[in-house]
Amino acid sequence: MNKKFYITTAIAYVNGPPHMGHALEFIQADAIARFRRLAGHDVHFVTGADEHGVKLLRTAQALGVTPEALVETNTAAFRDLNRLLRVSHDDYIRTVDRARHWPAVRKLWRRMADSGDIYKQYYEGLYCSGCEKFLTERDVADGRCPLHPTVDLESIHEENYFFRLSRYSEEIGGRIASDELRIVPETRKNEILSLIREGLKDVSFSRSRKALSWGIPVPDDPEQTIYVWGDALTNYLSAVGYAEETDLFRKNWPADLHCIGKDIIRFHTAIWPGMLLSAGLPLPRAVFVHGFVNDASGQRMSKSSGNVVDPVEVAQRYGADSLRYYLLREIPTVEDGNFSMARFIERHNADLANDLGNLVNRTVVMAHRYAGGGIPDARPDAPLISPLRAKAVETLTRVEGAAESLDLNGAAEAVWGLVREANRFIEVHAPWALARDPARRKDLDAVLYGLIETLRHLSVLLAPIVPDKAGEVWAQIGQGGDPGQQRFDALRTWGGVRAGARLGEAKVLFPRIEAEGSPSIRGLRPLLGTVGGSVPYAPSSEHSERIEGQKAEEKSEVRSSKSKVKTQTQESGAMTDAETGLIDIAEFQRMRLRVASVVAAERVAGADKLLKLQIDLGDERRQIVAGIAQHYAPEAIVGKQIVVVANLRPARIRGIDSQGMLLAAHGRDGLKVVTVDGAVEQGSKVS
Repeated sequence: MNKKFYITTAIAYVNGPPHMGHALEFIQADAIARFRRLAGHDVHFVTGADEHGVKLLRTAQALGVTPEALVETNTAAFRDLNRLLRVSHDDYIRTVDRARHWPAVRKLWRRMADSGDIYKQYYEGLYCSGCEKFLTERDVADGRCPLHPTVDLESIHEENYFFRLSRYSEEIGGRIASDELRIVPETRKNEILSLIREGLKDVSFSRSRKALSWGIPVPDDPEQTIYVWGDALTNYLSAVGYAEETDLFRKNWPADLHCIGKDIIRFHTAIWPGMLLSAGLPLPRAVFVHGFVNDASGQRMSKSSGNVVDPVEVAQRYGADSLRYYLLREIPTVEDGNFSMARFIERHNADLANDLGNLVNRTVVMAHRYAGGGIPDARPDAPLISPLRAKAVETLTRVEGAAESLDLNGAAEAVWGLVREANRFIEVHAPWALARDPARRKDLDAVLYGLIETLRHLSVLLAPIVPDKAGEVWAQIGQGGDPGQQRFDALRTWGGVRAGARLGEAKVLFPRIEAEGSPSIRGLRPLLGTVGGSVPYAPSSEHSERIEGQKAEEKSEVRSSKSKVKTQTQESGAMTDAETGLIDIAEFQRMRLRVASVVAAERVAGADKLLKLQIDLGDERRQIVAGIAQHYAPEAIVGKQIVVVANLRPARIRGIDSQGMLLAAHGRDGLKVVTVDGAVEQGSKVS
């Protein structure tokens, strides 16, 4: 029998529209659930909506609508976001659900009351409507809630029910310390243990019905409304049928993993375990805590600051998988991270369009061109493709380990290691060159087979990260079904693609994104040291002096020429080519632009801005020095197809021979190397 795995997100408070923090939690939980399915677990994944509370009631009143109408509208927006982001939840629980949720809440209340842990007394203190909770003096900074500094705290004096949480302080601390209730990361575990060592205090468990009419009434006391702890947290039980103790409940409880944000860790690791202990129920096995998504400068996103990035807009405009990849790869899994559109576009173009997209496109295009559109008949254990096989085995091990330890950044990085290795493999073995030699037909077939088999592995491993695009890769290599329905076990054998199977059509996986305001093709600046251009890198002083000397002489000649031409054309008012900068086609054709692949790259010692590149032009290999080190790490440029000026006079830069120069665009978002839209043969002419 497959091991069960019950995973939840915190249910979203639907007071307003979803934000990037919601998207992060949904995507992280979804990736974990998908990885567990690949591991063969019987996953039950639940998310939902928290639809009660003072803040929601006040928002509805301010908008002139009923709270019922507000929650219907806002909950629909959250469910739409889940669909857009391809969140694969099995159930969606709502706290306004009177058939499923309310009976579970009342049952848990009565169980806790029967344990003697619910009592009534007057409460006097501070209340934050922003986070809908009572605050002690130690929770307040300068008279404000740290999480909602613009919200005025209210002074509350009313009779409420309380939960005797203090009774369970020692037991909760022991369960957490022993990892019976595991908290990830360790820093959050230490944080809550420090709080528990100070002694947990009893917490308010209801509000006056006059203060909070929008919620679930307390059993046998209609003048009181069950507070957020007893309502929202109980969703984890109600979603699996706690009220009737169904087979689903008996199968899935306790929960295996709660995925939450760091701002609600106390509720989930102190109050919630206490409630369960009071009711005689097992505790969840683990709580996974993520950080916040801040803006590009590291500040919290807020409407008042005008720095909010709408996840719906980003996903609709650039694709859900691009957003999923960014949040899983760029945002630290358990720490705060920044969302920068510039960095988002850079990740999309470099990792998705260039690395993954070009790998898939080149492989499928070459298989159509050189193998008739089918998978070649080659031995999976051919020595030529052993590096790919070894890397695939290593990648599977790394991904399984990262997924098990909830290291989503590590899982994504491991997958991209295989992507990079496959790109390097193409450059080293150059299928286009093998195709020109009939004697090497078997080698060509082996190379193509190895690449297609690698894409099979990648499709499965990518399914939790970019599920839609993983399916597209799966289809392009002629596989049926959904790679997300495969298992890790299917990747333990190398050679799963069947010789002779027909490939799908080669399609662009991730179209490149041009940053808004970035230069178009007109703004491309070839890295040439000629008059009118500039070199956006710092070459050696010897080279700089030579180039600048040439520029000075050329500029002097041009000024003299312009003076003469202007005198000759003043009467007619005509502009000459010298003045407009226009060139004719013959001048342009003197420049030989060719496509090359970067085979290797390394930094130039003593030069912060220079990389030494080894490039493959198809019929020859060359070395060039380029001033891109401040924009590209060596490993990030390897495998890219670039455009180079192939007939530039060789130069010696920092004592290194440079036989050509690459093209790049320089705009507000920095320097971007010019590439081609899809894989082409090395050495192809650019015109």
